[in-house]
Amino acid sequence: MISDAVFFLDHPRIPSPGDVEEEHSGCVRDVGCMLTGEAQPDVVLNAVVGFAGIQNVSNGGIFLDGFQPLFLAGANGIVGTQGQSAILDRQVLPGQDGLLGTADDEILPLSNFQRQIQITPLIDATGNVSPDIRQIGVTVQVTSPGKAARNYTVTGYISRFQ
Repeated sequence: MISDAVFFLDHPRIPSPGDVEEEHSGCVRDVGCMLTGEAQPDVVLNAVVGFAGIQNVSNGGIFLDGFQPLFLAGANGIVGTQGQSAILDRQVLPGQDGLLGTADDEILPLSNFQRQIQITPLIDATGNVSPDIRQIGVTVQVTSPGKAARNYTVTGYISRFQ
């Protein structure tokens, strides 16, 4: 059966909160968060764009090229596209009362994070670009004052088959 898009993600070591110290690593560890906010990637992409659109803008797709701020998803439900919102993603921490979801919560915008979604065609055994599968690399770059930028990359594959 042919479907518009299904993700197959490899799971290399994802940074833990200790790796990113005070940089608020909540979204760094969640591939779904990096790609599509809270939604499941295959469901959102099937509903919004077909397999042909799952490419970078420079190749006729919807995903912005290069590093971009971590904005929340917009009306299309997909981050990293021209349809994303202008609101920075953020980490929410419990406030003085120690409870999350109350009026005193601390909101920390992820202004020192950037994301790059790079979609690359794969070459099949005959040397041609495969029409059925692409590689997706998502790199999150973290900057801190006085430190070199650090990159964390997750690589996976997306196929038109389910």
